[in-house]
Amino acid sequence: MSATANATPNATPVMGFAALLVLTRTGFETDAILEWQEWFATRSMKAEISSPQGCVVWIAASPGVLQGIWQRLKNWHTELAFSREILAVLCDCAALDRGTRAEQILAQWHAWQQLQARPLTFSSFAAYAPDSDAAKPLEPLAKALHSALNQQFSLDESSYQNALHLVFLTSSRAVLCLSQQPKSAPTPGGIARLKFPSASPSRSTLKLDEAFLYLLGPGEQARWVQRGMHAVDLGACPGGWSYQLVRRGMQVQAVDNGAMAEVLMRSGLVRHFREDGFRFSPKQAVDWMVCDMVENPLKVAQLCADWLSKKRCKHIMVNFKLPMKKRVAAIAAIKASLTQALGDSLVFRAKQLFHDREEITCLITRSEYLR
Repeated sequence: MSATANATPNATPVMGFAALLVLTRTGFETDAILEWQEWFATRSMKAEISSPQGCVVWIAASPGVLQGIWQRLKNWHTELAFSREILAVLCDCAALDRGTRAEQILAQWHAWQQLQARPLTFSSFAAYAPDSDAAKPLEPLAKALHSALNQQFSLDESSYQNALHLVFLTSSRAVLCLSQQPKSAPTPGGIARLKFPSASPSRSTLKLDEAFLYLLGPGEQARWVQRGMHAVDLGACPGGWSYQLVRRGMQVQAVDNGAMAEVLMRSGLVRHFREDGFRFSPKQAVDWMVCDMVENPLKVAQLCADWLSKKRCKHIMVNFKLPMKKRVAAIAAIKASLTQALGDSLVFRAKQLFHDREEITCLITRSEYLR
């Protein structure tokens, strides 16, 4: 982080904020930068990959540039696939002493608050380290500081729009940051550490569970994911994604030449079709088609476009396996293929989830089904 955003413990914090902190998966920082550059088409900021990995810092010569971008971030979490969380940096707390970290952080915080036209209030506070191997040793420190500071920030549950984050970059440096609804991730740091259900036949089940959480708003989850709905799971075996649909009370047509887990077949909610997922077509339209097949992403995109064009389903949740290089270009090609088939009615939300690896998970639907 440059001197613009770097302050010593005794320095006067910058009014407003002087940097944006983007959290991403380790190794995908460059992809996050490329996405930002294309999305904002601005040369008025520069990006720095922070240490530890999993962070990108955006800095602008003028704070007004950052404030303007902050206002445009309402839908970033469904448009920027490689950004897990975007935070406004309020205070850069550097050169923290081991025995007085909490006091130093609070002093910087109160100094920043005094510069505001009126003090900000927050509904929640979270302290954590970036999701990287290098930052793992910082997790106990973050947990301890969360306990020490949680009652010191005058939290107000009615201030649901604002959340305060303390992100540790080293043991002697942390940044106090702001996130705001509706442009914040559903969980702190954009990480959903979901518990693996022992009854599920595979760990891939967590991807679909997280996708429903991250790619659907609360109202959409209530309307679109209901008991009694019908779904098709292409490439289903052994049933990790089907498990999440069954858990939500849906009737599932599981399509795969392999074997399905017996626990799912005993549920009475699953019918197994030993067929090619690219050739299968349900006899009647369903609410959901989900797909986690290891295939060429453009081939899978065309399959999704075909299902929506022929109104075989209303909504699709699909996992695309990305190439090792030019991942941003691959996502653009997927979206272009879908747009060519579906036109302006396309709704496309993409995210590299915590439980994804070299892949992204996407919601694909049509605007007419958003109502």
